[in-house]
Parts: sequence; C-alpha cells; structure tokens
Amino acid sequence: MNVKNYDIANDILTFYLQAESFPEGIDDTFKKLSDLLGGFDGHEVYGVSDMSSGKMIYRACVKEQYSGEAAQYKLPYYTIPKGKYLYTTLKDWRNHLPEINTLFQELTRHPDMKQQSLVLEYYKNEDEALLMVQHR
Repeated sequence: MNVKNYDIANDILTFYLQAESFPEGIDDTFKKLSDLLGGFDGHEVYGVSDMSSGKMIYRACVKEQYSGEAAQYKLPYYTIPKGKYLYTTLKDWRNHLPEINTLFQELTRHPDMKQQSLVLEYYKNEDEALLMVQHR
C-alpha cells in the first residue's frame, strides 16, 4: 500500500446523516443523504468514523454548497479538522467498496498515525477516493 501525506489547510464545515449501525448502515446512509439532496452533484462528499463512548460512529457528510444549506435540510454540522493526514488512494472505489475496510486496517497500523485518530474518506470523484487518518 502506498501511503502519502495530505494537508487539509482549513477546517471543512460539512453537514451529515449518521449511520444507524457500523459498518452495515453506511451504504443506506449515503443513499438517504443522496436522495435528500437530489444527488451529490456539486458537493464534496466525505465519510467520517470515530469512537464515541466506546462505539464507532459513522457520518456521511457533504460540504455545504452555500451558507445555510444544512439548515434547509435540518441536518447537523460536523467539522472535519484541518491538519496533516496520511492517506492512500482507492481507484474505481464503487467497484472496490469491500477493500475500504482492509485498506483502513493497514493504514491504522502506520507508525505515524495519531492516537485516537478519526478515519476519513474523501470521495474526490467517481473514480478516486482518498482514505485518510490523522498524522501525529
């Protein structure tokens, strides 16, 4: 696996739907969010996982296209923190969804990963997803 550095220069304000279960509920959560928005065209799309009270929480997130978009859909905000990340690229991600978990397992063993890191998916386009963890 090829691991590179990625710098997020500014916090990314997103809004989200939270999956009811992890990992089983992820696909359904993205589908619900896409249906609500009428598709993801024009949105930056992210998946964010982190631990809360010993339970894995997954959020399907999109960056606002305009101020107040989250309020229009009555959805909460989530801020992806700026900083240094480690990442690997997954090409043709739609046809390789089962590989995401395996790649993250490898990535989270990287010696430069921050303890208690959030796990971030950035669906850059239809063909490319960046799988990221925070750099210490």
